[in-house]
Amino acid sequence: RFLGLHPGPDTSLPAAAGLAGVPLARARALLAELTRGHLLTEHVPGRYAFHDLLRAYATELVQAEDAAGSDAGPGTDQQRATRRMFDHYLHTAHTADTLLTPQVNPFALPPARPGAAPEEPADSRQSLAWFTAEHPVLLAAVEQAPAAGLDTHAWQLAATLTTFLDRQGYWRALAAAQSTALDAARRQGDRTGQAYAHRSLGLAQDRLDRPEDARTHYALALDLFGELGSSAGQARTHQHLARMSGAQGRHQEALDHAHHSLKHYRAADDRAGQSAALNHIGWLHAQLGDHQRALTHCRQALALAEETRDLNGQAHIRDSLGYIHHHLGRHRQAVDCYQQAIGLFRTSGDRHSEAAGLVCLGDAHHTAADAEAAHDAWTRALTLTGELGLPDTDPLRAKILQHLDPDPADVTLPAPI
Repeated sequence: RFLGLHPGPDTSLPAAAGLAGVPLARARALLAELTRGHLLTEHVPGRYAFHDLLRAYATELVQAEDAAGSDAGPGTDQQRATRRMFDHYLHTAHTADTLLTPQVNPFALPPARPGAAPEEPADSRQSLAWFTAEHPVLLAAVEQAPAAGLDTHAWQLAATLTTFLDRQGYWRALAAAQSTALDAARRQGDRTGQAYAHRSLGLAQDRLDRPEDARTHYALALDLFGELGSSAGQARTHQHLARMSGAQGRHQEALDHAHHSLKHYRAADDRAGQSAALNHIGWLHAQLGDHQRALTHCRQALALAEETRDLNGQAHIRDSLGYIHHHLGRHRQAVDCYQQAIGLFRTSGDRHSEAAGLVCLGDAHHTAADAEAAHDAWTRALTLTGELGLPDTDPLRAKILQHLDPDPADVTLPAPI
């Protein structure tokens, strides 16, 4: 009956337990009974789904039960189960997101409702695996939350999805979820929710090559975070602006944003964030040709990233160090740094950055006159950009194609997902 409330497309054992408000052992037994009766299918180990007609029947059952028990007190079974389910997903996602990016989070969650039983990923690997399995459910939950009267859950759940969706290259899904989040936050008059949604919409629009729209959203986010007195919120928004401005070749503007980011991260006492800002500053000094100053900042950044166990931060710093060593003529050190960065990007699920790192690794091999290794790195990058669905006009993919100089008539490119 309660499974009819689930947004789908499938559910895990812990989520089903939270939805029904029963212990894991009881939920496991009930799911096994439904599977034996062919009402559910365990289509992959530990994940359960059912036919749309059976879902509709389950939904009719829960609505009929609520109607029959309408005089039983405040809150129907359907409402309580729905709130448990959203608390389960929101609290688990919040924990997992914090492990993926250990930066200070300006919004806190109230305690989960009794019976919601959120999961507790132990580290970034488990967090990545959980998001990989659950993100279709989480995206459906963001869209369903407003209809259930849970606007706050909608924007908070969308906020916790931002890092994962960005690193995996799901930028259209990110834009759609954040549009829903912004509408939900506006209905509530929630300025914190609006600030988060604007910042994430800025990121999505930037990734989708809509820089003017991105700047509009980033400016609105900065204004809101400033009004709220959120140093952490302003810091991360300036961090995004530094990255975008640098990618557009506006290095001095980017450097200004990176320094603002560092100032706000220091005010928030966010050491992982300070590491990210220092790396940005180092990278931008390298773009401006000051490689020694760049090395100093990036080494400071690496020490902080290792202290805070920020794997993705360490990956970006290793990538910056690879670029610096490459341009200082230290080819072996450059290759070593790029290889470490690529491994860390893969571990942290940052697929776009992994592809970019492979391109740089190929460049370093090419400069060192290792044509075979360069071709291998560029080919791996091409495959990854194909899996991400990047068009041939995307700057990263276009650069790879130019390096490989393939004949379109003779080469079959990977199909986009």
